[in-house]
Formats: sequence, C-alpha cells, structure tokens
Amino acid sequence: MPTNPEFHCRLISRASQLARVQVEEARRALTRHELNWRMSTQTLETPGDRDQRLSLIDTAVPEDFFTRDLDHALLKGTADIAVHSAKDLPASYGADLTVAALLPAQDIRDALVVRSGLTPDDVRIIGTSSPGRVAALDRCFPQAEARPIRGTIEQRLAQLDAGQYDAVIIAACALKRLGLAVRIDRYLPYDPAPQQGRLALVVRHDRADLLAALQPLDVRRTAGLVAIVGCPADATLLSERARRYLEQADCVVHDRLLPSAITEWIKEKAMPVGKAGGAASTAQSDIHRLLLHQAEQGRLVVRLQGGDPLIFAHLSEQLAFLEAWHIRVDLIPALTAAQVAGAHALAPLTHRDDGGHLYLLSGHEAQAASPAVIPPPGAGNLAIYMSVSQAQRTARKLLDAGWPDHTSVVVGECLGERDEAIRTVALADMGTLTVRRPAIFLVGPRPHAVTAPTLFVGNDPDHFLKHGPLIHWPLIQLVPRPLTERQDQLDRCWPQVDGVLFPSRIAVRIFMETWHAKDRDSRDLAGKKLLAVGPATAGELERYGLRADAAVDHYGGLSALVAGPARDCKGTYLYPCSNVAPLPQRRATLNEAGLEAVTATFYDNRPAPYRALPDRPFGRVLFTSTSTVDLYFDYYPEEAKRDRIWLSVGPSTSRALRARGLALQEISAPSNVFQASSGAIEPLAPNVVS
Repeated sequence: MPTNPEFHCRLISRASQLARVQVEEARRALTRHELNWRMSTQTLETPGDRDQRLSLIDTAVPEDFFTRDLDHALLKGTADIAVHSAKDLPASYGADLTVAALLPAQDIRDALVVRSGLTPDDVRIIGTSSPGRVAALDRCFPQAEARPIRGTIEQRLAQLDAGQYDAVIIAACALKRLGLAVRIDRYLPYDPAPQQGRLALVVRHDRADLLAALQPLDVRRTAGLVAIVGCPADATLLSERARRYLEQADCVVHDRLLPSAITEWIKEKAMPVGKAGGAASTAQSDIHRLLLHQAEQGRLVVRLQGGDPLIFAHLSEQLAFLEAWHIRVDLIPALTAAQVAGAHALAPLTHRDDGGHLYLLSGHEAQAASPAVIPPPGAGNLAIYMSVSQAQRTARKLLDAGWPDHTSVVVGECLGERDEAIRTVALADMGTLTVRRPAIFLVGPRPHAVTAPTLFVGNDPDHFLKHGPLIHWPLIQLVPRPLTERQDQLDRCWPQVDGVLFPSRIAVRIFMETWHAKDRDSRDLAGKKLLAVGPATAGELERYGLRADAAVDHYGGLSALVAGPARDCKGTYLYPCSNVAPLPQRRATLNEAGLEAVTATFYDNRPAPYRALPDRPFGRVLFTSTSTVDLYFDYYPEEAKRDRIWLSVGPSTSRALRARGLALQEISAPSNVFQASSGAIEPLAPNVVS
C-alpha cells in the first residue's frame, strides 16, 4: 500500500476551473487521512468539454461523455487517480476501472440564479440541460420554459448576464466551490441528481494498493446508518427495538406530532423538521439532505416519524433517496393511529360478519378524488387519516357513496396526550364537529363500553397492572444524588453495618449502581444481610441475582417486615433512602425490634411539575406513598370532592388518605411480584431522572 511519502500519485481531472478546485479538495481529503504522497495534477478535455452543442437531454449522449479521456489515461497507466464530479460517472464501469472512494457531499441542492434586475416571478426562460431539472421546473415554475444551455459555470453565467436566459439552474456546490454563492437567488425544493456534490476517486481495478489506501475515505464505507423509526401516538406502545435506536442515536430527526413524553426524552439530540398537516412544513427534500449529511459524518441517525412510517409517510421517497446515495437503512414500524384509536375506543377494526376488510385512506386523497374511489358500504371499514380540515367534505363523499347517515364514526383526537378525546358520532354529524389535530376517523367500527382507567400516580406501574388499565401520571421525580456523594456515604457507613435494609425498588437500583461503580459485583455482598420492605423491592433484588434474607409478600410496610420475617435479623443496617423519608419514625420502628439504621440519602424525592389532569375519563386513583397523596390533593384540591375509588398501597399511604376523610380500598401484592423485573431505570420513565 503506497503510504510512503515518496510515492508519486498522479491525479487527473477535467480542465475547467471547477474541476481544478475539486482536485484541490480531493488532495486535502487525502492529506487529512495521512496519505502524504507527492502529488501532481494533469488535466484533459472529455467529449463533453469538446462538444458544446449536443444537448444533455439528447438520448445520443454517451454515458462516458464527461469521463472518457480520463478513463483512458488510467487504463494506459499515465495517471493513478481520476477525480470526477460523482454525478458525471457512467452508471457502471467495466471490469478494468472502479470507484475507489466517494467523498462526503457538499451542498447537494440545485440553485436558481436569476438575471440582475429580474425577480423569480419575472422568469420565463430558464437555462438547463438536465432532464431531471426540466421535470422539476414544470412543478416549480409552470409559467417558465426550459431551454438547453451548455458550457462551464462561468460560461453559463455569462450567457445569463448577456440576456439569453432569465435564469439558470446550477448546482449550489459548484457555485460555492467557485466562490460564487452570492449569485444564488434561491435553493430549489426537490431532490437533485444522485451524487451531486460528491467527488469520486476512480482507479484501475488491479491497483490493490490504491484501493486499500482509499478505503478510509469512501463514504459508502464510513457513513452511519439511518433508522426510520415509527412512533405510535401512545408513547407507552413504543417498541423495544425503537427504544434501543432512540437511546443510542447520535441525532433524532423528528416530526412535530409526537407524544410529549418522547420529545422530552430525545430533546438533547433532537433535530425537529416540523412536518404537520395544515401548517408550514419542512420540505421533504430538506429532510433528505439533513439525513444524508448527518449519516455521512458516521452517525447513527434516527428519522422518527409519528405513526407507522409505512402508511402515508413519504417512505418510498426516503428509501429511494437513501438507496441512491448509498446510505444503509433500517426500518422499524409502529402501531398506526387507526390501531391506537381502535384500542382506546374498544372498537375492533374488522368484524367477520360486516367488516371483513379495512381500508386506509388519506383525507388529502378524499379531497381530490371522485366519490367512486370511496369504498361502498359493505366493502369494509375505513380509517381516514389527515382529514381534519376536510371532515365535512369527506363526510359528504361518504354519504354520496351510499354510506348510511347513521354509520358509526369513531373520532380519535390527540391520541396518547393529556387532552386525548375519543368520540363516537353518526356519519351525518361528522362534518359538524370541531376536531383538534392530530385526529383520525374510523368509519364503520362499533365501539364497546370502555373500561374507565385507573390514574396511577406512583413511580413503577409494573406490579399494579391488574388494577388497570392504567394511565401513568407520576407526581414525583426520583433524582439520584451525585455518584461521588453516594460512594462517600457508602464507604463511610459500610464497615459498621451488618447489612442493608432496602425501602423500595428505586433504593435497590441506586444502591446497586453505587456498589458496581467501584468494580464490585453482587457476590461481594456475601456476608451481609439484605432486608426488603415489600415484595416489589425483593423482586428488584432478584434482578441483580440477590435474594432477600427477609421480606414480606404483602404491602404491610416496614412494621410488618421487622415484626415478622426480620425479627431474627438483629443488627445495624444501612438504610439508603430519599431526602423526605420520615427518619424519626423509621428509627423508632426499627429500634423497637432491636434493629438500628445508619441512614444514607441516596436520592431526592422532588415534586413533578404541575400539569392539568388528563381529559380521558378515569374512575380510580392508585397511590403508592404519602408523597403521592399529598401532592395529588395539593395540585388538584377539587378532587377530594369527586366520586372516585381511592386505591392505597401500604399502611402509611392509607393513613394519609384517611386523614383527608376519604374512604379507600387497600390493594394486595400481585402473585408474581417476586419475579425479576425488566431492565434498570427506564429512560422514558418521567418519575426517574438520571
């Protein structure tokens, strides 16, 4: 491999000023990768340089129009590396030549250069010789005529300034490379020709030395991955695979309409692109460009889309773009809004008797299409997306297609958010509704009576699922103290204790994080007794391969533990707790049983920010601590007068509710509570802040 600085590398390119600038750019890239060769440059003209009359739209233009003479120089051995604009390359080389490296793209956009004294609205004649650009012009400037133009960048600008054209289209990267960015009037909102802005380094196929040396420069090898990830409207339904990508992502390019819990979680790496129906949106071509440039930096890029990316989400365009630019892609689907709305309304989307099919329709299509495209009644049920602004017109098209005016329509608004609403109306009333975005209409499915959910205001809902369906509404945030502070407390207390008394699952998690931080594992706890307050705490210990020496299988609290299973565990115990733990009462309870606590504040219990209660109706509230009771009625004092079922976990929680004059229902531990729970502190859990 020619890493020796004495190696003389002969570069070759076309002779234009742009080509010379591009060679210098390639030389800098080689130097950055420590290929400190002696380099020289030679230039040649190609058929495309010599023939300025043949229009590039002409089908007679050969594939090697801009590469032929440079290719011959490589084959004859008079040059080592040919530097090309990558978009000028033939579709494929034969067996003798190969593209050794593609360099990361500069600005890939097409730019419009308007003649001085004119505005874009004045433009009637636009110079371009690219078939792709001619097609795009019909969309961007329907009033203008495309006329062929040839020559170097400088020659084309001269023709423009001489009045032969009102405007010309030129690659933005070319203007910027030549220091002519000031001539750009605007960037054009479409995807350019693939590889525009990239440089290609072409060598002979038998030059194994050069192929090996240039591999580290090849963006096809060094680019990162773009993961197109779907995000359901209900954040709790996010898939595990999607969660892993979001955890590891270097950046997240995301839509506006995502669950608030997700946008809060990813905010440190977020790149919003703001696509939203009925409002100004980021052009799809700009999203593509952002994905490309981020991936070319070797990053893991997540394109996070609201709903399922396979349904009405520009997926075909994104995949085609990334494939054309040689960017690796993964695709993670999600539950679509129709499924989430159907689940929350208990409305099956299909039925064997009268709903054997489900049609997914776009409101945009319904607006533009004739009534004949609306499936007739009896064909199946309909899920209509993106139709809020066209609800009245869509309803009329359905009625015109023969759907009865009493047909059931489920309207799902703001799914998964605090202000979620599920309504069922007759088709005749669909067009009269005031509907908030985002929303979906399910036409035909018949909802069943919805079970009123339980508002769960504690930290860990896992062990209370049988009391649901749960709306997780955490009222406290548990924030670990700095690791060094916890380690100092542990080192100071450890020699004087006989074991550890864990008051909660979070205490186990934060203690074990502190313990492992000094290269200790669970086996190093041998010889110390472990006491667990409550079955969930014991289950958390099992996740770390530890079994509690004493634990109760119910929610009787510390008193039940020391009076029962721990009555023979006399000694001194480390008690890792929060800043609001009622330590005098805890010490008194332990001392009566012959135990002593050495307390260590490992985490802070902080109130979660106030937010209005969810609009979704709920009939029960489940409390897990006195903190949750106090905060709930401080935040929502009017709730004390509501006719709800108040569920309580543990004796201290029950006392706090009774002190407010509320009748309550105490709940028992689930039968599987000692099974290991999944994962450590969940990144999405808003009650735990790491």
